[in-house]
Amino acid sequence: MTPPLTPSKCFRLAVLWTLPLLVVGYEYQLKVTDDGPAILDSTITFTAEVVDAPKGVLFLYTFRHNVPGPEAKEHDVRAGQTAKLHLTFTSAEYRSGVYDMDVDVYREYFFSKEKVASGSCQFKLSRDIVGKIVVIQDGQTLPEDQTYLSTNKTTKFTFELHDPSGFFVNSSNSLAWKMDHGASHYGQSLQYNFTDTKQHVVSLVVVALVTKAAIQGVKIGSFSREISPMDPITSVHVDGKLWLRHGDVVSLQVSCNGSSPYSYCWKYFPGNTTSNDTANLTCDEPVTTNICQFPVVHYFPQDGAYLIAIVIKNMVQQKPYVKNMEVHIYDVSRKGLLSSIVLPITCSLLAIVILVTGAAYHVHTVGRLHVEVADFDFQRADLNLVEQTFWKRLLVSCRDSCALARRSDSLSEGPLVGAKPYVDSDTPD
Repeated sequence: MTPPLTPSKCFRLAVLWTLPLLVVGYEYQLKVTDDGPAILDSTITFTAEVVDAPKGVLFLYTFRHNVPGPEAKEHDVRAGQTAKLHLTFTSAEYRSGVYDMDVDVYREYFFSKEKVASGSCQFKLSRDIVGKIVVIQDGQTLPEDQTYLSTNKTTKFTFELHDPSGFFVNSSNSLAWKMDHGASHYGQSLQYNFTDTKQHVVSLVVVALVTKAAIQGVKIGSFSREISPMDPITSVHVDGKLWLRHGDVVSLQVSCNGSSPYSYCWKYFPGNTTSNDTANLTCDEPVTTNICQFPVVHYFPQDGAYLIAIVIKNMVQQKPYVKNMEVHIYDVSRKGLLSSIVLPITCSLLAIVILVTGAAYHVHTVGRLHVEVADFDFQRADLNLVEQTFWKRLLVSCRDSCALARRSDSLSEGPLVGAKPYVDSDTPD
């Protein structure tokens, strides 16, 4: 026979009942998510997770939405740390839109329950097919919010259907693509090569024929995505001296092609650095500019060979463009300077001084000379000497010689007429 309850035992029992309320009387953090947006007639799943909940504890989850319709708006689920609720909103009874789902979590006891967490999320119901256009270039999928891509490369457009519940598993789909509202292209994907930097719009219309036993009909969805092609950097030009004397400053001018904006930096390495060592360089603190023209200025305190790596990138450059420039700093000794510059200049100046001095002395000496001409031809009556040329003097000399010869011949023929013989006065008779 069970002994009757005494007042002391009742008090102890009441304390044991209320002890869990004192221990777990705080709120947990609740995370509420969904797999929407969902098309009407498909199933949408809501997930509620109690963060840091003790293991083995059973909670009461109360889901409550605000979608107008004939069915109940509140649903209870008993689960542990995570609870899921699957709902289907038919197109005949519900309308598309954005709605709220509120979740309250309770800890149940013998005769009471305590609210320990609460949360909410927004979900979207749509009449059209849910999905997105996917852009793939060089095997890389572009982010959904990215509009720019590279020119002169094959770009592939595909469609990604959002169907977590498998509503379109056995459906027949037709995809019609358009580029800038041009001719339609039917297929699961579209490939295009952009050759200009104009803005383009890719449009897609999806028609799906649903053949499920419960729901049969046609679902339609239209999608579009803006594309802004940009030219990648394919050439970098560098102007400036690459061989400099020790003490000179390296000054290079860099320019490149491609579409702006640009980000660049440059780094220098020893001369034995190879292109493989700089192939994967990146800029830690890049400089951004809209014009690809910038200087590279640096002073090398030691002579020798160096390598300057110029790293340039724009928005469509998956890998930075690296331009390697070899710079040589050579030392000029004083001995070489004396033998190659100072001595030649000094000798040249000395030769010029000697030539000028000799010319001046020659002019001065010629000015002091006086030429005196004497005429010993006493048979000529003209005593005034006339300046004659060499050829004229030669002619005159020949003429005088001929005249002298004739006179000699006439004297040798006999004595002159009327001439008296010479008689010496001292000779005796």
